[in-house]
Amino acid sequence: MTNARQVKLIYLYLMEHHQNYRIMSNLFICKIPVHHIACGVFIYRSSDLDCFWQQWSLTPLFVRRIFHDLALGTIHENLSWPETSADRFWLWSDPAMVADLIEAIETTAMPKLSFHETVEAYATLPPETYEPMNEPPEDLMLVDIAMGELDAARNIWHEQNLWHRNLPGHPVPRERWFREQLDTVAEPLHAGDRPALARILHG
Repeated sequence: MTNARQVKLIYLYLMEHHQNYRIMSNLFICKIPVHHIACGVFIYRSSDLDCFWQQWSLTPLFVRRIFHDLALGTIHENLSWPETSADRFWLWSDPAMVADLIEAIETTAMPKLSFHETVEAYATLPPETYEPMNEPPEDLMLVDIAMGELDAARNIWHEQNLWHRNLPGHPVPRERWFREQLDTVAEPLHAGDRPALARILHG
């Protein structure tokens, strides 16, 4: 059995037993409906044709991503391979892989995705636990806006606005990106214009 057929078998089983999941691509299954946070499970191929990685992830749709190559998801975590595996890896050739992976998704990934699928729950995730992405303050500001915590968002705006103004030299693309993020929300944020902020986040 090829790995593509194995993935399809796993995802079809999950869709049959969990009606709120849909296959979005050959390697990604997503929890629906999707509101502010995209929740899903990915399979990553590796340089070893027999080895792969499995990962659950959360991506806030109102936060623009700069470095997509870091991970398929702002917050993500690998699913551990079964303790019975002598190789300590997920292997396509392992005859127990399909059953083991389904169990790992159902018992580990799905409960975490269900718990953290709201903006409020997403905001409670400790960034130091989920590497490599630690949310920059400008993105945390958007999370606060999405939760309606405008005072907290304004505090971050003022701190980061001062930081950008005092930045020595010519800003690099990443710094210009975050400066633009501050400028985009500045007027409606300080005016408390929630409908305008919602349009920006959903734009």
